[in-house]
Amino acid sequence: MEDVASRARTWQLSLIPGLFQTADYARSPAVSDDVWEDPDVMRAQLEHLLNVAKLPNIRLRVLPYRTGGHPCVGGAFNITSFAETEAVDVVHVDAITSTVWVENEADSAKYRPSSVATGSRTGARGLR
Repeated sequence: MEDVASRARTWQLSLIPGLFQTADYARSPAVSDDVWEDPDVMRAQLEHLLNVAKLPNIRLRVLPYRTGGHPCVGGAFNITSFAETEAVDVVHVDAITSTVWVENEADSAKYRPSSVATGSRTGARGLR
């Protein structure tokens, strides 16, 4: 599906999406529940995110902790959009024991950033 997509968006509640992870950060979640344990790993990861955010095809948003509750705290999901105007965004949600595909307009619209945005968001400057 991704090979014909025109856009892919990811919502991650706490972990950094795999494509944006440094090798050291990726190893840390694999061996520890606390990825914040090593300040050098986190510093390098945040610097990497700042560099990734400079790319023209990447828009990095940070939802500050002080914002409080968010409609999507249930977990991570991915939204895949297509170039065809009649195509519906497809939402992919992984759970521990199942995968959910949301493929109808009314339900997939609830996952769009404009629908779930609350409070203030910052770009890469929220990482500093």
